[in-house]
Amino acid sequence: MAGSLTTKQALLDLRREHEEQTEELRALKEKVARLAPHILEAERPEPVAEYSEAIPAQVLALADQGISEAEWIAGFGITRETWKEWRETFPSLSSAVAQARARLLSYYARIERRALERGYTSFSPQVLASLKAEASKAEDDEGLGDASEFVRVTVQG
Repeated sequence: MAGSLTTKQALLDLRREHEEQTEELRALKEKVARLAPHILEAERPEPVAEYSEAIPAQVLALADQGISEAEWIAGFGITRETWKEWRETFPSLSSAVAQARARLLSYYARIERRALERGYTSFSPQVLASLKAEASKAEDDEGLGDASEFVRVTVQG
């Protein structure tokens, strides 16, 4: 029993370290974007030329990492119109997107719960705007419910 607690704590520590490194990488990329954008352009993947049956699995994996639908579309290098057309044409993608959206909501709920457990009661305007945008997008696209259930914030003066 004690071994599983140690393993669980090690996993939590690794996840925390991953989150910290991911945030550090994001901050560094932001600096590069301002100072030398051509470097990031070279990293950008080629746009997806046509739909592939691998895309639904990729969408689910991205959602499990907390990567938003807007980021999936940008990562595939396609337009929202193409994305919508693919969802309407390929049932496997439509199903994966529905599952992925649910996973994203779960991912954000876990983050919120961890933050509250750690005593964080305030979030940056960027984080709140991002969460609100994702919730609104889900509402507009699929009628998934009230976005107020997705983002709970206490604003103090």
